[in-house]
Amino acid sequence: MNKKVQEKELYLKKYIEKLNIRIKKREAISNKFTILRVIVFLVGISATIVAYSSFNKLIGTVSLFTFLISFILSIYYHRKVTISIEKHRAWLKIKSENISRLNRDWQNIPDEFKGDIDAKHPFATDIDIIGKNSIFRLIDTSVSEKGSQRLLDKLTDLNPSIEKSILNQKLVSELKDLSLFRDKIRLETFMQSKDEYKKWNGEKLIKWVSDDNSINELKKVLNISSVILISAYVFLILSFFSINALIWKVLFVIYAVYFFMNDNFAKSFFREALSIEFELRKVNSIFTHIENFDFGNKSNLKEFCEPFKSENLKPSYYMRRIKNLLASANIQTNPAVWLLTNAIFPWDFFHGYRLKKYKSQVSKILPIWLEKFYELEALSSLANFAWLNDNYIFPEIMPNSTDKQFDFVEVGHPLLDIDKKINNNFSMINNDVIIITGSNMAGKSTFLRTLGVNLILSYAGSPVDAKEFQTKVFRLFTCIKVSDSVTDGLSYFYAEVKRLKSLIDALNIIDDKPLFFLVDEIFRGTNNRERLLGSRAYIKALTGNNGLGFISTHDLELIKLSDEISQIKNYHFKDEVINDKMVFNYKIQEGPCPTTNALKIMKIEGLPV
Repeated sequence: MNKKVQEKELYLKKYIEKLNIRIKKREAISNKFTILRVIVFLVGISATIVAYSSFNKLIGTVSLFTFLISFILSIYYHRKVTISIEKHRAWLKIKSENISRLNRDWQNIPDEFKGDIDAKHPFATDIDIIGKNSIFRLIDTSVSEKGSQRLLDKLTDLNPSIEKSILNQKLVSELKDLSLFRDKIRLETFMQSKDEYKKWNGEKLIKWVSDDNSINELKKVLNISSVILISAYVFLILSFFSINALIWKVLFVIYAVYFFMNDNFAKSFFREALSIEFELRKVNSIFTHIENFDFGNKSNLKEFCEPFKSENLKPSYYMRRIKNLLASANIQTNPAVWLLTNAIFPWDFFHGYRLKKYKSQVSKILPIWLEKFYELEALSSLANFAWLNDNYIFPEIMPNSTDKQFDFVEVGHPLLDIDKKINNNFSMINNDVIIITGSNMAGKSTFLRTLGVNLILSYAGSPVDAKEFQTKVFRLFTCIKVSDSVTDGLSYFYAEVKRLKSLIDALNIIDDKPLFFLVDEIFRGTNNRERLLGSRAYIKALTGNNGLGFISTHDLELIKLSDEISQIKNYHFKDEVINDKMVFNYKIQEGPCPTTNALKIMKIEGLPV
């Protein structure tokens, strides 16, 4: 295993060991508090009864208050210990999940978020960007649905640009070492969630702050009720001097009638607000964490997070007030307190008006916060991927004006086991098509996917699995995992033809970015003669256009195309048979493949050849 990966795994394991020790200590303290609460309750009740029965009321009252204060304090400190245990368990889940991501332990990585993506996407399925054991699932640590979708959009972007890629790379690079900052976003969400792995949907909040922000009606109701109530108090005071003694009573009746006529309006507003209180708590804890975090000299992150830190936009200012106003609405759960409070003061109307006022203000700012947060989540997922894979490097994105198309040194596939995969070198200058030949299982398909997935990671701003990685910005199109469709009535061959036609269409689009294509086993769905004729014509059509790419094939006749067209070059993977076993080195080499292995495999497995 790579030394950096070993060090990262060792660090995480030690951290987990410390967390387990702390959890055990706190659980022991929690058990003691449970016993203490029972003791305090029994002793307190007994002492109070004895004090009242054997001594005077003063001693009994003192005993009762001592008991109540002791019992409340034991509950308070027990709750603090319980919260600490929950927080440590959340940390434990985060760190354990990181080890699973480091080791590609798919059973212990959360299931993939089912995002919005076109079923006919040019490359997402072919190179395992999405799917059960995919790059997206491996990387995604977002706590919100939109954050996951934003990451998916980056990994499936059909129109990458050098500006976007470089900016993302700068932000990911600055976020990489801020593991505490990133993990605490997840921790804050876990602490506010019933289901840690259920992603929250910020659209509920957007809908709430956007719906009916008119405050005029509630302001009118508040003003009228206040005038009536103040008048009642004035006449109540005057009644002590025998002036208009009955008017205050009439005014209180009028106030009561007016209050009950309009209170349903305020109550329905509070009910609506209380229904999203859970979401507000999550947002408040996360946004406050971002607002208070000191990014030091990380200039790109400072600028990016400015909406959370600007004096006019700080989330804590608005969220704290909304939170307090929602807390004030909870008196509605106690009818006696609610009735008494509103009889003295138009509590519901006053707090409803203030809540609606803040809601109206937040409606203009919340979309800005959320958009920034979703983007920050996507970048944090990529940064966590970078932090775990310290052996990866950030690529150099070259301008289109350079002659070199790309240059990879020790490039590998990030989904493969680090102890088993073989990395390759490859450079491409002024070629249109690379034909790769080689035996079955020699590594052709894996190599194509390796190129594709690392290109996509580089455009998203992520580090890549390589020692050196230089590339221009390309559009990507692949034809690797073609499948037939019973429901659409398509055979495998026809599905492949349609896919390859889409590739030609994409190649003919006028764009400043060349098309980078990856085709695995071209026309495998038809007979040898027609496959050869079709492949020759198709490869010729790919050359001389605004594109370049790789085509793998078993048809050794296709290697002769390099003699006809200078932009076509041959590479291969080869194998050996040692002691009746197939041996592969998985290294790409220049030139056509000198060997085939189909008959060898058949013979080794005991079939007649």
